[in-house]
Amino acid sequence: MCKSLLRSVLAACVGLVLGLGPPAASAQPIAEWKWVDHSVPNARYRHAAAYDWESKVMVIFGGDTGETDVAEYNCITGTWSIFTQPTPNTPWPSRRGGLAMAYDSVRDVVVMAGGDFNGVAYKDTWLWSVQTHSWTQGLDMPQARSGHAMVFDSARGNILVYGGGAGLRDLLVRTAGPWTSVTTAVNANDQTGHTMAFDAVRQRTVLVEGASSANVSANVFECYWTGSAYDWIQRSFNNVSPKRGRDPSITFDSARGVCVLVEGDDNNGSQTETWIYPDPGSSGAEWKLVSSDFSVGGGDKNTEASLVFDTYNARALLFGGVHDGRAPRRYLLSWNGSFWGSLMPNSGPHPIAFSAMAFDRSAGRSLVVGGHNLTIYGTQGSRSDGWTWDGSEWLYPTLSSFAARGSHSLVYDPTLQSCLMFGGGTPNGNRRSDLVEFKYSIATGQWAVSTINASPAPQARSEHAAAYDPVNRRMILFGGFGNQGALSDTWSFDSLSAAWVDLTPGLSHSPSIRGSSAFAYDTLRGVFVLFGGNNATSNYAFNDTWEFDGLDWKQIVTPHSPPGRRSASMYFEPRIQKIVMLMGANGPNGTPGLSDLWVYDGLDWEQLVPAGVSPGGRFGCGGAYDTQRQRFVLVAGKDVTGDQNRYYNAQSWELEIRCPADFNRDGFVNGNDYDAFAELFDTADPDADFNADGFVNGNDYDEFADHFDTGC
Repeated sequence: MCKSLLRSVLAACVGLVLGLGPPAASAQPIAEWKWVDHSVPNARYRHAAAYDWESKVMVIFGGDTGETDVAEYNCITGTWSIFTQPTPNTPWPSRRGGLAMAYDSVRDVVVMAGGDFNGVAYKDTWLWSVQTHSWTQGLDMPQARSGHAMVFDSARGNILVYGGGAGLRDLLVRTAGPWTSVTTAVNANDQTGHTMAFDAVRQRTVLVEGASSANVSANVFECYWTGSAYDWIQRSFNNVSPKRGRDPSITFDSARGVCVLVEGDDNNGSQTETWIYPDPGSSGAEWKLVSSDFSVGGGDKNTEASLVFDTYNARALLFGGVHDGRAPRRYLLSWNGSFWGSLMPNSGPHPIAFSAMAFDRSAGRSLVVGGHNLTIYGTQGSRSDGWTWDGSEWLYPTLSSFAARGSHSLVYDPTLQSCLMFGGGTPNGNRRSDLVEFKYSIATGQWAVSTINASPAPQARSEHAAAYDPVNRRMILFGGFGNQGALSDTWSFDSLSAAWVDLTPGLSHSPSIRGSSAFAYDTLRGVFVLFGGNNATSNYAFNDTWEFDGLDWKQIVTPHSPPGRRSASMYFEPRIQKIVMLMGANGPNGTPGLSDLWVYDGLDWEQLVPAGVSPGGRFGCGGAYDTQRQRFVLVAGKDVTGDQNRYYNAQSWELEIRCPADFNRDGFVNGNDYDAFAELFDTADPDADFNADGFVNGNDYDEFADHFDTGC
């Protein structure tokens, strides 16, 4: 089939352009997710790290943020590589925190074992190869355990594991295959959240307990080889020693022959002190305090981080962790024996939920502001800052003060060329009714923040629905949760007159009282679309569809409907001329978020199944459609909400939805697409395998022509 013949066959279809009308129902769009801020590992805590001193690479896995990627930091080049499960059938550990890892230099593998997810502990063992970037599953430990510690005894070529649960006082020893449970003459007591390092100079493992108790010195044990077996001894010290704290971090500094310890949380907050052991200046094995400053790179106080020693650069590397129960960190710090330095500052939004996000066309960036902090103790406090995303990097702009909040709304007003934020509140229910403007200056590259005073204004509320009508130049607001309960009023804000108008008295119909609904403006049909939400009196969300034409509401009964949901994301996709709804949650606290994707054309809902890896289930995300790059940007949000909301992250994803016939991905279906297809088809290029059957033949031409003929 030559290009000229294909051109003649399809010539009658030239000129079909997206935007002239909705595509035929038979042409299902293509949806693809992409994890976009994945050049460095996401913020995390209760993860594990190991240093492969053959390859000079630090390996990170897991954490209570729910990550399942493997992050490798090349200490020679100073660059990150991120690896995810290639296919669902590829051997790969499940998500977990409280795991333990160590590098086995004899067998050249990183050993990972145990951990927990949602309160269930594991006993599985996995081996990671830096050479092949792949996992191999090993033999299980005798018991499931979490919060344990692991080291590699380089003198005897053994992996050692201790602790991880009540009554687990045996020492697990692994050489190449099975684990051996060793009962020592002396044990190191029950241990969870402790830390261990192998002192290669004195050839013994140093264990520092992880219990929280303010102003009490930590118990320290050493595991040594008697000549025929392992045994423990508890150490006592004449000088001052580290305080007891939860989840400290320790590593062996082979360049200076000492262990480096970063203290944990002592119930009065995370501590700032760095210690070395044994002190080279003391006659016996004593501790020495070498730093009380941990503020570099946003470090401040820290616990539940990972700590390894980089032999190539002779420095300790600390990644992640949390500070006093706040949001997990994303920074990489280094200790050179004298002071801490920053190799990677804390970058990108923190783990947050119920932030608000909009694409600012004048700035050419998506702006996300506010949100509730997701911490190791659940949702704690709200934010009064923001981040911007241009498709390649997150920037942290200087924003003048605005009241901290979450569950608010943010829309872009092209008339004002500003983003407008309304309402919101704090986790304790302190709701707001202010309207705040974020205006970007191209000249200065800065954002100005100001309050728009307009009266009368809607009452204070959170989790309301808001979207902008570009035809009538007004923002429409519906429902939410006020101080007295769920609402069902409808308001408009006219940006030209800077005035609110209560539209409720003139309405004949309206959705019932509710908040957390998905809401967006359908540019093609000139109506607002609302789906679901809940009224706070039921654990389950609505699954009804409503449209607002500016004059009245109308319930739309469709042949098919998505499951009910709250706190979902919704936007209008111009490439396919349809409303898109994604994610959300339905059910009581502890219910996993939804991960499905639906499109709506005014007549019916249709489910799309995205290709490749997706973000998984979540709700309360920040989201905005980037009109310049034709992508929907999604950031953070809650995931599985059991176990004190511990599983969440700050990942950023982009969703691209396009028509199959838009072969060159420019947002239009026209002659350029069949030229692009024909050029590849002529040479039997694999990219011309339109039906993905492994062959390039007439069937691909037929299917492309069918989609082209329908305009999608």
